[in-house]
Amino acid sequence: MEKHSEQIRSHPFVDEVIADSGPVLRQLLSPKQRPTRRSEPERYFWSVRFYIHNLCDSFTRLEHIRTYLAHIRISKQYRQDGITRTSYIEYHSSNHAVILVGIFDIALILTSNVFRLGIAEKQCRSDLIMQNAWVHERGIDRILRQLDSAVSPLREPRNLFAHRGIPRMDEFLTALGEYDALEEKGLLKKMPNRSKVELVYKEKISGILDELSKREESAFNPTMELLTGLHPVYNSWKKFFATQEK
Repeated sequence: MEKHSEQIRSHPFVDEVIADSGPVLRQLLSPKQRPTRRSEPERYFWSVRFYIHNLCDSFTRLEHIRTYLAHIRISKQYRQDGITRTSYIEYHSSNHAVILVGIFDIALILTSNVFRLGIAEKQCRSDLIMQNAWVHERGIDRILRQLDSAVSPLREPRNLFAHRGIPRMDEFLTALGEYDALEEKGLLKKMPNRSKVELVYKEKISGILDELSKREESAFNPTMELLTGLHPVYNSWKKFFATQEK
């Protein structure tokens, strides 16, 4: 099955944005061709591409996190640096929440840029974007609400991790931390139920992966719908720029 990031990158809107911003990108990579001031269409195409790229990259990072968790191997160097299986799981599952919630923020800014609302990035609040008359007329506010609903359960754990340094935890991970401590001290060889602990541990990882996958799916569907909804708005501005150049 095609990955979410690959499906986003193959979306017609994304293809078109990449093609339209190609000349701007070539100028950025060639200092001799780099203009002192970009035209209004160039700034538009580049800003839309920038946030499209961030959206694609976010889903790629989510997929990478699930790969990291699916193939946990705590090396000797990790252990020397104090990285245990528990801290490894905490770190990646917490970052998954941060990235997933961030997708909604990127979607708001992308919407603002595609519609050319003229709102500064730091001011792209959900109420300000979704209550805009143009956004509402196109039905984009409904899609944004769906995306907001998909990521809202993760806002609290994301804020706790990002602002207070508290990782996502549950009772099993707390117990696993104690298990890791025994392992560090070389005491696990004496534990008769070690194999049972390992089995429960693998089942827990499987459950975490299922949860993360479902959360990605719930955010992916409205994201694809958002791209489809923004595409005609983008084309309207392209036509406007084309008439201005004549």
